[in-house]
Order: sequence, then structure tokens, then C-alpha cells
Amino acid sequence: MPGTLPEGTPAGTAQQEPDGYRARFEATLNAAVDGLIIIDQWGSIEVFNRAAERIFGYRAAEVIGRNVKMLMPDPWQREHDQYLRNYMRTGVPKIIGIGREAQGLRKDGTVFPLDIAVGEARGERRQFVGIVRDISWRKQVEAAIRAREAELRLIIDNAPAGIFMADGLCRIRTVNPEFCRLCGRAQEDLLGIQFADIVSAEDRGIVDEMRQAAQRAGDPGTRDVRIRRPDGGLTPCSLHCSYTVQDEEPLFVAQVLDRTPELMMEQQVREQRERLAHVGRLSTMGEMASGIAHEITQPLTAIATYAQAARRMLARGVQGTQDIEEALEQIARQAERAGDIIQRLRGFMRREEVRSELVDINEQLRAVIRFADVDLRHHYTRVELALAPKLPPVQGDSVQVQQVALNFVRNAIDAMADAPPAQRVVEIRSARGPDETIEFSVADRGPGICPADVERLFVPFFTTKAHGMGLGLSISSSIVAAFGGRLWYSEHEGGGAEFHVSLPIALPVEHA
Repeated sequence: MPGTLPEGTPAGTAQQEPDGYRARFEATLNAAVDGLIIIDQWGSIEVFNRAAERIFGYRAAEVIGRNVKMLMPDPWQREHDQYLRNYMRTGVPKIIGIGREAQGLRKDGTVFPLDIAVGEARGERRQFVGIVRDISWRKQVEAAIRAREAELRLIIDNAPAGIFMADGLCRIRTVNPEFCRLCGRAQEDLLGIQFADIVSAEDRGIVDEMRQAAQRAGDPGTRDVRIRRPDGGLTPCSLHCSYTVQDEEPLFVAQVLDRTPELMMEQQVREQRERLAHVGRLSTMGEMASGIAHEITQPLTAIATYAQAARRMLARGVQGTQDIEEALEQIARQAERAGDIIQRLRGFMRREEVRSELVDINEQLRAVIRFADVDLRHHYTRVELALAPKLPPVQGDSVQVQQVALNFVRNAIDAMADAPPAQRVVEIRSARGPDETIEFSVADRGPGICPADVERLFVPFFTTKAHGMGLGLSISSSIVAAFGGRLWYSEHEGGGAEFHVSLPIALPVEHA
């Protein structure tokens, strides 16, 4: 039975208390969590406790008296007897007195990993005690951990984002290949240095703020920083980090995304928007060309007329200079008038980089009225202004804001082309809107927009005009959206169309 008192038990103990000793010995064996096997000097199994039965799948009666090598897979099974003979002859151990990992062989033929420790008991004869523990589950867990670590390492090494881990002082401990690429440095050049040392001097304060915020709240958010490369160049990046504690040591895990493609795309979109806006201005000027030509012709004709009159007065030898001076004054005045028209035209048509500046909406609306004055008078259209005083500025580009408003005015003029002159009124309003915004609107008293066309108003190349390009409203919508605003249409009270723009009020400089 699995607690049988083995031969070689000290005789004195057995004689003094044989029954009690045997009972305690068997209870101890069978209570043990680990398998306990005792063999003689020839390798025959003498004791096989219940834990050993569970581990190997044999009952004790099946193994007692048999060679312990039956519990071992090859090659240990073939070589075990020779190991034992060598030890008995030389006394040099290979496993005795030394714990190690080995493999066991179950009754069903399965091989499994185990921890084994072997000791020698010397009494009237030599015996060996083996303690074994099935470590299959531990090995499975270790294998799963290794597989998980390998998988995680594969993900990190191939991640499109730069990843690094740093200690409490932000000294870099681990990096992935993408982070090395962003920094333009080899892994060995990054380990041990502080992350703040490789960002631009202007951004080091941001890194320190994020480190402190992470330690306080755990999530410092995402900030933009520039990484300084060895060649002196800067890589614009988005930095996000988290804070944890590992083995009682603070640890920062950071993700760094290269913003270069994003910024290049934004630049391309900005340039495309500028090109489209320029096309829109060209289209607007094309539609206004006849009125502008007529307006410029008037001062030029007056200049020619006054010049001829002055020449005739000089030819006749007119006494005094008063009449000639008056003619020259008129020539100068008309030239200034023509120059003003051309200057406004050049300013509107000039293709410049989009600027983000503080824009006074009322000022731009008045500028648009002055610019459209020629076209308004040419079409016998008047303007009714209702501008709210002392409006705070918005953030935008003054030329593009003018373009949006001028497009609305031009559409209003066209919409009322068939209306009686007395009805041709463009209403322009400004006011403070909800949620810290400034709104302005342009309305006409024309026939309005067909309900079926309302949903397509801002679709590129859709137009209700016979000769329109269908870009004005689409470009206007893009311009307004670029500055965080909103553009929409509504029916004007009493008939006609009304277009509205809402732009956010610019933040004060100290809070920007």
C-alpha cells in the first residue's frame, strides 16, 4: 500500500513505537502535495505515495518492486541504471542532492514536465528519496506568457507608432523601431537618455507638464511636440503617455505619432482650398466684368474729355489758369476714382496664402459693399445695412470672408434681375450669435430657392444660373468650415433667399 514502511527504517524507532511510527509515517506520505518515491540502491520502488499515484496514473501496487525507470521517458529510461551504478561506484552525483527539471512518463504514455529533488538515506542499506512535482500547468502558463510576450513584441516592433517606456525621470528604457526612425537614432543611442533631451528646446516644458500630469491623474492627454534629429531637423509628433507602477517603480509608457504626413495633407488641402477660392474669385469677377468695365470707362472718358478741354484752352491762349487748374483737378479726381476701382479689384483677385487673423465682420461687410458698388448701381440695386455695433472679432482671413459675403451679394443681385427696380434690395445684417459666435446674413427679395434644390445648394458644380459654374457656394462653405464656422440657407421673410454664416469669436490672446 502507498504508505508501507520501507525496509531500512531505523530499527530503534520501529521497536520503540512500531505501530505509531508506521501510522505517522504513512499519514505524512499521503498528506504530501508532492509525489514522494523511495527506491533502493538498485532502483526498485519501495514507497509510492498518493500524490505520486495522481501524478503518474499508477496505483502503488502497480509500481512497488519495479524499477523506477518505468516512470521516465527515453533517453533517461535507457540510461538510468547506468547513472545509478556510476554513483554507487564513484559517489559523484548528477542529480542526487540537486533539484532540477526533468520529464516523467505517465501510465497512459504521455510525457510531462516535472520538478524533481533526490536525496540519499543511509542506514543499514542505501536508499534514495525522490520528491516530484507536476509542473505541466506552470509550463503551460510560462509558454502562454512567452507567446504573449512574443506576440506583444511583434506588435510593438511593427507598430506604425513610435513607442517607448521610461522611468520616473523620463529616462528611456525601451524603444521600438518606429521610435528610432522618428528620432533618427539607433536604439543604443536612445536608451538611458531623458526624452526631453531629444525634443526641441521650446517643447521641453510640454514634456515636463505631461510627466507631472500623468503622475497626478494618470492620463495627461495628447500634446504636439517636435523631436530633434541628429541632423538638426525637427519631426512634428503627437505625444500621448500613460503612467503606471511596476515592481514599485514608476513607469511611463508613451506613444509617439509622426504628424508629418498629416501636416503635409493639411498643407495640400489648404493649397487646394486656396486654388478653389481663387477660381471662385475669378468666376465672380467674370460675372461682374461688364459692370466694372462700365465703371472704369466713366472716369477714363471724363479724363479724356477734361484733357482735351485743357489742350484747347492752351491752344486758344486763354488768360489766367483757373479754368485749366479746374480741368486738371477733375482729371486727377477721375484718375483717383479709376485707380481706386482697380486697386480694389487687384486686392480681391490677388492669390495669397490664407492668413489666420482677427477679422472685424462689420468692417469686411462694408468693404464688400464698396467693392460691389459698381455692380449694385449697374443693376439698380440698393443695400439695406443692419450691423450690430461693437462686435468682437472672429478668427479668419479677411479676403476670404469678403469673398463669401461678395458671393452672397452677387447671388442676390442675380436673383432679383427680373424684379422691378424698387424691389431690388439686398439686406445685410450682423449680430452676436449663440455659443460665442458672430453671425452675418445676406438676403434678397427674389423668387427664392426651389425646395428640390435646397439640399444641393452647396454641392460643387450645382447651379441654378444659366451661365454659372456652381462653385461659389461650395467654396464659401469650405472657407467657413476651415475657420470652424457654419453656413446655411433659409427662406427670407416675405420671399427670397437668405444665407447665414456663423463664425466663432476669437479667443483673447492670453487664452489662445
